[in-house]
Amino acid sequence: MKRHRIGRIAAAALAILIALAAAGGALAQESLEEAIAQIEALWEELRYANDRIDELEAAIDRLYEGRPPEGGDDGEPRVVAWVAGEPMYASELMPIYEQYASLYAMYGITDAETLSMLKRDIVDSFVSERVLAWKAAELGIGEPSEAELVEIHARAEALFWEQVDEYYEEYLYGHDEWYGLSEEEARAEVARELEAEGYGIGYFERQLIEEYARDRLYEVAIESVGLTGEELAAYYEERVIEDQAAYAPESIRDEAERAEAMADFDPSRFESDMLEGATPAFVPAGYRRVRQILVQPDEEDADRKYELESELSDINIAIQNGVASDEDKTLKPVIEAELFVIEEKFRQEVAAVMAEVRAGADFMELIDRYGTDGGMTVEPTRTTGYYVSARSTMWDRVFTEAAMALEAPGDVGEPAFGAYGAYIIRYEADVEPGRVSLESIEGALREQAERELREAAYTGALEAWYAEAGVEVYYENMR
Repeated sequence: MKRHRIGRIAAAALAILIALAAAGGALAQESLEEAIAQIEALWEELRYANDRIDELEAAIDRLYEGRPPEGGDDGEPRVVAWVAGEPMYASELMPIYEQYASLYAMYGITDAETLSMLKRDIVDSFVSERVLAWKAAELGIGEPSEAELVEIHARAEALFWEQVDEYYEEYLYGHDEWYGLSEEEARAEVARELEAEGYGIGYFERQLIEEYARDRLYEVAIESVGLTGEELAAYYEERVIEDQAAYAPESIRDEAERAEAMADFDPSRFESDMLEGATPAFVPAGYRRVRQILVQPDEEDADRKYELESELSDINIAIQNGVASDEDKTLKPVIEAELFVIEEKFRQEVAAVMAEVRAGADFMELIDRYGTDGGMTVEPTRTTGYYVSARSTMWDRVFTEAAMALEAPGDVGEPAFGAYGAYIIRYEADVEPGRVSLESIEGALREQAERELREAAYTGALEAWYAEAGVEVYYENMR
């Protein structure tokens, strides 16, 4: 049965016939002939129109051949996406959604908005995977060579046994019957359990082959990425403007631009970016670099000090409000005495470290021996130290004030006792404010610019591949 038959013309012809029948012989011969001519013309128009509709519907049928309804009545398969002419059904993805939804529910996450976003994320993820697989097949780059397959199998096997080791103890707890087995036998049982759950070597092989195809596609997308000297210079100028606005908006000359930048200014951003190893093209004024030996009391003393201070605070509040008991009043000096002993012990430990500093011991060696600040053991801060200024908000105020009180690079301050322990700070160097020369940061800046170009090239390639694959998505059918 045709979907779009035209009935208007047929109805008009029928109306003329009915009128003729009602008029009987009253019509003149000329009128009758005229009416017949009109009817013949209408029928001819109707025949031509319906023939044309037949042709269009045949073309539509060929276009949609094999496609089930996108979201029809119950019982009909629901399509959530089309990729390269192939459907992706809700029935394929809903079991995955239900697993995640159950996991979310265990943590009390059941709101409709979050679950809706979960459905969209699952659809997007599988659409992306399907697009990449289609493009890799089209380009003939999705299949590893025999030698590469051997390497992939070896990697998959290693990943599988790493998984066995990771879940070994967890699986033992769930299988009391394995406790009599040797470690080798128990590991073999864990391996069989994981394989039965679908996480065997084959699972990792499939993951690595998909990763192989993605890596080849990424190489295709970025193969033309490059950066000339002129482009690098232009990128540098852009970064100078951006970093000045982000780190030192007060130095912008244009009043309107300065006001706009000040509205979004975060005084801790420069320091946090430097903690992450950023390469700024513009540096705000007033900064210096410092290192520290952070000395902290041992854990037992710290815990006891916290307990005593909490108890003492309660007693002081009771005394202030006039409701302290005789026991409270008796206990207060006892607590204060114990706190003094703990604090004095800690001060002596700090003094011992400071004595080595004054004796000329290597500051970095003392950091490694006594320091408890993890930032002084990892890059980039092990090399650069911390960036501090009088307006810093990232650090403990005691730390900032002690760092800024030092007069010259190389100076080491007296221990400053703050929220995290005792800070023994060395003034490393001043940081030159303003534009950083392109020559001094060219390598890092080029690497960053090329990384951004690669990301943009890959994003553009993905958009083009989605368009080529004719991706259509129907999130509403994910049910």
